Amino acid sequence: MLLHKQIPLLKGFFTLTTSHETDVTAVSATPASGVNSHYFKDGQYDGNTYHTQRMARCGEKQLDAFLKAAMHLDLSPDQMTGLCLGAGTGAPPLAICEGLKARGETSFPNFHLLDFSVGQLEVAKTALGEYDAVASCQQWNLIDDRELPYEDESIDFAECTHVLHHLTHGDLHAHNIRKVFDKTRRVMKPNGRFCVVTMSPKVCRLSRWFALLGQIATMDQSMDPGYSYGAECPDTDIVLAHLADAGFEVKKVEPIRTPLVVEELYYNPKKLIDLVRNGDYAASSFFSHANDRGLLEDWLAQADRMVENGEIETVIERADSWRNLIGQATIFVAKVV
Repeated sequence: MLLHKQIPLLKGFFTLTTSHETDVTAVSATPASGVNSHYFKDGQYDGNTYHTQRMARCGEKQLDAFLKAAMHLDLSPDQMTGLCLGAGTGAPPLAICEGLKARGETSFPNFHLLDFSVGQLEVAKTALGEYDAVASCQQWNLIDDRELPYEDESIDFAECTHVLHHLTHGDLHAHNIRKVFDKTRRVMKPNGRFCVVTMSPKVCRLSRWFALLGQIATMDQSMDPGYSYGAECPDTDIVLAHLADAGFEVKKVEPIRTPLVVEELYYNPKKLIDLVRNGDYAASSFFSHANDRGLLEDWLAQADRMVENGEIETVIERADSWRNLIGQATIFVAKVV
């Protein structure tokens, strides 16, 4: 099937074919200073666990923002051009396409997919193939010095879902978030919508049992991966400030109150622990974070003990209570002004 419309791209970055059967384009993506090392392990999140657990967790809210952008731009859904920053396995655009199909749509938007992991992009391309919705896939380092490979004001809708905590940490965190937002603003049309889904440090540490476990077990902060993982998440006020400074008007800020991992895995801690012990960190980047920092073995020992003595049920109940109160993530819906 031919593209619904011509997609303007900057010359010299890559060639977009006239078919949606677009190959993943691999480019140089050298880690920048301060970037989390686990973000640059191509293929580490490949597989069904990670793909499934990211599906449709905030799809309804993103679909709503997508439809508002279409309305304000006076475009039908299939005329929309979307951009997925840190697209991963394609869960957000897939949820949008599924939502449009449920509403009776028979043709779908064009999405440009950017991610560092070629493996994830291949999964995304396959998942979105049913909807003929992939305009391009490209391996990309979001925080290097290059501009995004699209022309000014060529994108109607953009999303960045559970990506910000992967990009960097420490003093460069806020700087690199602003860099990503500035790059995104340049390519977006006025009245378009930008959806950002992320965790704050507090939400990260409290709303999921595997991140809360170390606090309940009174682990030293230096040995608790939940504490250090939370430190890599941006505070809500940082996200709001940088969206505004980049030229976005924030229209909505809402909590999301579902476990990040699929419920049948999230509420089966023994199964989740066994997967992690066997080297499958796909359920959450929390586990690759812990492994990279040499904290995973102590965490597994505490988790085994709590499963054995039944304390794990208390940890799960407390995390559920926190999640009901503050959510497990926050979605920011911003308008391009």
